[in-house]
Amino acid sequence: MKIVFEENKIQIFSERELVKEANKIIVTNRKGNTFIELNNGSLVLEVNDSIDISEEYFKTSFVDYKLVVNSDLEVRNISLIKQGNSNVLKKIEINKNDKYEQIIIDLFDNDYQFKSIIDINGENSYCYSRVASMAASNSKRMSIGVNHNTIGSSSKLDNYGVVSADGNLLFEIMGSIKKGCKKSNVLQNNKIILFDEKSTGEIKPLLYIDENDVSASHAAAVGKVDDNHIFYLMSRGISAIDAKKTIAIGYLKPVLEYISDEKIKKEINLLMEKEVF
Repeated sequence: MKIVFEENKIQIFSERELVKEANKIIVTNRKGNTFIELNNGSLVLEVNDSIDISEEYFKTSFVDYKLVVNSDLEVRNISLIKQGNSNVLKKIEINKNDKYEQIIIDLFDNDYQFKSIIDINGENSYCYSRVASMAASNSKRMSIGVNHNTIGSSSKLDNYGVVSADGNLLFEIMGSIKKGCKKSNVLQNNKIILFDEKSTGEIKPLLYIDENDVSASHAAAVGKVDDNHIFYLMSRGISAIDAKKTIAIGYLKPVLEYISDEKIKKEINLLMEKEVF
């Protein structure tokens, strides 16, 4: 299933049957080869069967998007932020015994704000979120928040950024476990690597824990690329810019491990080769 957000228009392409109720789209488990277009930048998507969802964002001044994952499902969600400034508010609701994975990739020369709020409302559900982002001569803000609203839920958030050419990148990462939500787990890993003196990166890892019988941890690191790595590659006949590109791609490329669709994986791999530096 593919969703394209472009300016105020939303296009949805699906091999499943789609049921439209105003701005709410219900994805059934029946075959349909359906195409639906919405024109106000607002979407509620309700999923009733395990599915892979890919999203593309073009020149979106504002998107208000809610994804509801009903019980006992596995959903893999890839978001690719493309050309043009973007301001996205994405809300995900996860119910009982669900497994939800989201991959967010931004490699283009644009400014954006992307905010993802994930509510885990059902027991024994798992959420994994991974971000790969590059800022160069622009300002980017990525906010990911996970609310554990029930017992026995787990989340893991891995966020990786590369900054060059006076760029600025901010990660705001939040995990919350409410009182009574025992046996819940939250884990955050955040890293930003800087490629020149004027580049800036900031990580704000936040944990709000109101229960004792849980596991919660976070790690955050912002630092300059190791010059010895660049010098080593240059000593093997690689130019300085290609050395930086090799290191940056190596830093971001592990995100491809979580993409099962070979066509999408190939497209993103080519984008990395083209857009990074």
